[in-house]
Amino acid sequence: MELELEHIGYRYGDALASEMQALSDISLKITGGEFIGVIGHTGSGKSTLMQIMNALERPGEGRVLADGEDVWGEHYDRRSLRSRVGLVFQYPEHQLFETTVIGDVMFGPLNQGLSEKEARARAEHALALTGIDEKWYEQSPFELSGGQKRRTAIAGVLAMEPEILILDEPTAGLDPAGRGEILRQISSLHREYAGRLSILLVSHSMEDVAQYVGRILVMDHGRLVLDDIPQRVFAHVEELESMGLAAPAVTYLLRDLRAAGIEVDDQAYTVEQAMQAILDVWRKRSGDD
Repeated sequence: MELELEHIGYRYGDALASEMQALSDISLKITGGEFIGVIGHTGSGKSTLMQIMNALERPGEGRVLADGEDVWGEHYDRRSLRSRVGLVFQYPEHQLFETTVIGDVMFGPLNQGLSEKEARARAEHALALTGIDEKWYEQSPFELSGGQKRRTAIAGVLAMEPEILILDEPTAGLDPAGRGEILRQISSLHREYAGRLSILLVSHSMEDVAQYVGRILVMDHGRLVLDDIPQRVFAHVEELESMGLAAPAVTYLLRDLRAAGIEVDDQAYTVEQAMQAILDVWRKRSGDD
């Protein structure tokens, strides 16, 4: 699926005196199989942009095109679009409502017209992919831990077999272990659906997006200010800082080493890359000795 936004603008409020420009002139394209990080300070427009992508919100300006069709065209089936562009909200309790975990995940497929048997098969597959053990299937989703609720909410969207999965701050409020578990599960999903599922990971954590994504969108005051691969985005350290953001911690470490005269590659942005860059310098110096 190809999703394209053309010059999107969006305002909150009705009266001109109280209107606020939430999004301004945003254009971007998402093609099949991408893993994209969306970062920005609170209030930068990330969540509004995500809701426009699956037609929960209508832009005041511009067009949203799904495979070339205007999703706000008179005859476009926006309900179908929301199955193809799945959105998992920041707080899973906003999406969990059934009496059992399996019932909650089956809800979407049943609404798509699948039989009870087909819906359960999809739900079980989605729950297995997100790491929810069978022992929880008949339990209330509200008995789950925070991380389990997140994974169940993701499974509920996955069961509808979307082509684009939007995750709005999926690690918010979780401890470091829970955050790592969720992110590894999301990365595993992207590999599982290689080429068939695009994932948009909305986050304010540079470390989170640096570790997993292949493309980063940076939002600031309703504008898309950067759209590039991680290495080139994190090269804009000063610009990111001016927006209240920061590059990954290892980027600062490598820059400091280089400033101290150590010829290390300061373009690395993950711990693994930084370790390799430092090892390369050590091996070179050992060889010179």
